[in-house]
Amino acid sequence: MKQKKKGSSRNKGNKKRNNKRKQKKSRNLKKGSRKNCARQSAFCPSEKAQALNIYYNKMANYFKQLKRAENWAKIVLKKKEKKDGFVNDALILEDAVGGDISAPVCSSVARSASASGATLKNCSASIEDSCADISIDASVSGDCKTKMETFQTKVDGCKTSDDCTCWTEAFAMKSDLSSCEAKTEMDRVQALKTSCLGKFSECKQAQDAAVELTATCPASQTTMTTGAAMTTMAAKRRRLIANILHRNVIKRSV
Repeated sequence: MKQKKKGSSRNKGNKKRNNKRKQKKSRNLKKGSRKNCARQSAFCPSEKAQALNIYYNKMANYFKQLKRAENWAKIVLKKKEKKDGFVNDALILEDAVGGDISAPVCSSVARSASASGATLKNCSASIEDSCADISIDASVSGDCKTKMETFQTKVDGCKTSDDCTCWTEAFAMKSDLSSCEAKTEMDRVQALKTSCLGKFSECKQAQDAAVELTATCPASQTTMTTGAAMTTMAAKRRRLIANILHRNVIKRSV
């Protein structure tokens, strides 16, 4: 009888130990499961990778292209502001070649003087036309810019916290950005800038030619009625005009 009690006591002890092991194992499994869930919620490589791809490609290119378009529009505006600066050059050239650009007293430069004078006289109108004010498309510089800036702020926050929910929300903003691009607008502004600079360059070339024509018109070909004294005065006058014209060129090139 004593042996049975002793064996029964051992069985009870074994059962208790086994139950404790099972309970400990169950608790460990639950802890591991919670850790895995936490790890999984903080690790979403697909959403993060796709959000960063938009950030470093579509968004970055958008801001670069918009900035270029805005800068080119400013360049065009500055050229337009100088449109009236060529009028005086045309008048100086006209006076230097005898008062009539179409019939210069210096026959050797008649054709060049006529062409340069006509170009300079028309510079104000031609630059006004070719360098008209450029307004950036409001859909590009307005609504899309706001969306891009919102996305940028969101991703910058996600990069700091690295929270999976944040990356998921950032990637979900892709649909808002899908229609936003600035390249078309950049190309449009670039074409306008090229046209403006081309016309402005023509006026600058005519201005440079005017300096040379003013300086090279020979005094001996000028119509004189009072002899050598008038010849000397005319030569001085032409040199003075050439210097004024030359200073105008230097001033505008600075």
